Amino acid sequence: MLRFGTVPTLLMSTASRSAIKSAQQDLIAAQTEVGTGRHHDVGLVLGGRIGSSVGLRMKLDAMQRASESAEQASIKAGVAQTALGSTIELAQSFQSTLLGARGASGGQKLIREAAAAALQSLTGLINTTFDGRYLFGGINTDVPPLREFSGGMPEAAVNAAFLAHFGIGQNDPGVSQITGADMDSFIGGALSGVFSPVDWRMNWSEASDENLLQRATDGTPIDVAFSANSAFVPKLTEAFAMMMSLGQGQLSAAAFEKTVDKSLALLVEAQRDIGAEQSRLGISQQVLKSSSRATEKLTASTLEAIRFLESVDPYEAATRVNALMTQLESSYAVTGRISRMSLLNYI
Repeated sequence: MLRFGTVPTLLMSTASRSAIKSAQQDLIAAQTEVGTGRHHDVGLVLGGRIGSSVGLRMKLDAMQRASESAEQASIKAGVAQTALGSTIELAQSFQSTLLGARGASGGQKLIREAAAAALQSLTGLINTTFDGRYLFGGINTDVPPLREFSGGMPEAAVNAAFLAHFGIGQNDPGVSQITGADMDSFIGGALSGVFSPVDWRMNWSEASDENLLQRATDGTPIDVAFSANSAFVPKLTEAFAMMMSLGQGQLSAAAFEKTVDKSLALLVEAQRDIGAEQSRLGISQQVLKSSSRATEKLTASTLEAIRFLESVDPYEAATRVNALMTQLESSYAVTGRISRMSLLNYI
C-alpha cells in the first residue's frame, strides 16, 4: 500500500518542479527584457527578419568606429590650430622686438637673447606630441621633427657657411669689419642655401613631407596637421637663427641692420604662410563637423530602426514578470504541499 501511494505523489512533485524550472527561465528572460528593453532571444522572435537586425547593427558599429576616428581627427586639428596660433604670436612678438632693437644701443645683445628664446619656443611647438606621437613629423611620428639648434647639425651648418663665405669664424674679432654689403651677399647666398629644401631636410628636419591623413565619418581623407617642412617653419627658423648666431653680437651697425631687415622680411612671409595653413586646417575642421552632424543623424535613424525590430513593449514585459512571479509563488506553495503528502495521513 505504501508503494502504491508514493508513485503518484512523486510524479506530481516532479511535474511541479519542472513547471517551476520553466517559469524561472521565463522570468529571467522577462526580467532581462524589462531591463534592456530588447527581446531576450532576438533571433527566435524575428525569425527570417534577423538578417535585417544584424545588418543594421553592423552598420551602426561601422558608424561608431568612424565617429571615434573623426573625433580623434578633430582633436588633432585643434592641437595643430593652437600650435599655429602660438607660432604666429611668437613671430609677431619677435617682430616687435626686432623693430625696437634695430637702431637701439645694445640692440644686438637684446635681440640675440630674444632670438635664442624664440628659436627654443618654436622648436618646442613644432615638436608637439599627440597621443605619444610627434604631430608635425608627417608620417615620421616617432622622432622629433625639428632638431635642436645649439650644439647640433643646424648650428654646425650655419657656422660652416659663415666660415666658407667670410674666411673667419663667428667669434673672430674681424667680424666687426664685415660691411652691410658683405652681410647682404652672405644672407642672400650661403646662408640662404643652409635653409634650402635639400639642406633643410639634411640638417634641420626629421619630418616627412607626407602627412598622415585622418578620415571624416563619411570616409573622406583629411589632412589635419602640418609638417615641419611646411614653408613657414624654415623661414621662422632662419629669422631666429640669424639674429641669434651671426656675428655673435659683434657686427657693425650696417651689417646688423642688414640681418634685421632680412629677418623682418622672413617673419612677414612666415606669418602669411601660417595664415594659409590656418585656413586649410579651418576648412578641414568644417568638413569634419559637417560629416559628423550627418553621421549623428544617420546613427539616430539606425538606432530607431533597430529599436523597432528588437524592442519589447515595456508594459507587456512588466506585466509578464508580475504574472510569472505570481505563478512561481503558487508553484512553490503547491510543491511544498505535495512534498508533505503521504497515505499515512489518511489511514
